[in-house]
Amino acid sequence: MHTKDFRGGAALRNLLAYLGAAFSLAACHGGTGSQSQLTTPQPSPPPSTPSGWQGHVAGVMDTGAGIYDVEGLLTADGLLRLGLSNSDPTDPAGTLQFVGHVEVMGTSAHGSGIVIGEGCSVSPQNPFCAASAEAAIGISGNGNPESGVFEAHGEIDVSTSAGQQRWLAVLGYSGNIVHGATYSKAADLKSVEGEYTAGLADLQRDGDTVVSVDGAGRLFFQSPSSGCVGNGVLAAHLDGSSDVYDVTLTVESCEFEGLATHETRDPAHSSSGDRLIMWLSTPAGATPPAALTMWIKPTNDGCPGCWDY
Repeated sequence: MHTKDFRGGAALRNLLAYLGAAFSLAACHGGTGSQSQLTTPQPSPPPSTPSGWQGHVAGVMDTGAGIYDVEGLLTADGLLRLGLSNSDPTDPAGTLQFVGHVEVMGTSAHGSGIVIGEGCSVSPQNPFCAASAEAAIGISGNGNPESGVFEAHGEIDVSTSAGQQRWLAVLGYSGNIVHGATYSKAADLKSVEGEYTAGLADLQRDGDTVVSVDGAGRLFFQSPSSGCVGNGVLAAHLDGSSDVYDVTLTVESCEFEGLATHETRDPAHSSSGDRLIMWLSTPAGATPPAALTMWIKPTNDGCPGCWDY
């Protein structure tokens, strides 16, 4: 399995590659287990003066039950998405997503959100599919975000039906790149335009799902193996000064919304190529909440089966 690195202190270990997230179609069609009454939280008003660190982050999370790889996106207006993946196929809670909002003050961030299970159609025993959980998060960073030499330590206090849990995180910028490249360039839908291969466990087999994105940000895919059809739109987030996109996506009867970033990887820091990552969840008010993390890469990158991120 390939590894991915980010700049940080000695406390950080090499991160395992996240090869593709499972999609929770079960939650859209009745699912399994009891329905949660919790909903995806409405974002709080953004801080008046966005500052400090933001961008594409990666790291590790210790939930007490296991060590998870983390990859996510923190926007300048405080929206935070964290995808948690455990490479252990026997772990019933192998894929999760934190969806929330934080207020960023310098190199610290504090806020709240919700933890949602993913892959619920293939892992119905995932406890966060049966009951999503509200959570509070606090992160404090060391180093200079502008230099890329940056390490953030944080805690997520998760309220579950079994009691309170405290998860510990260590985060840095993804791919040894300042801001994970996300805040180093402006949004550009023309650069995103193209055909991609999707790493979606529930929606594709052997790379059979091709996702098309046109120059206006319209997204479409149809999976021959699962029969699922998706239609969506990408649009520049805020004023488009950073490579962050607002996403809306409809798959069957499910409506999703969230964030995306498109990265052109720097060969000096990574052997992998371009990728488009989307962190999505059902809108506020949907019950039960469902989440979806999409990893897609250009179909013509010369290595259709490679997911060396």
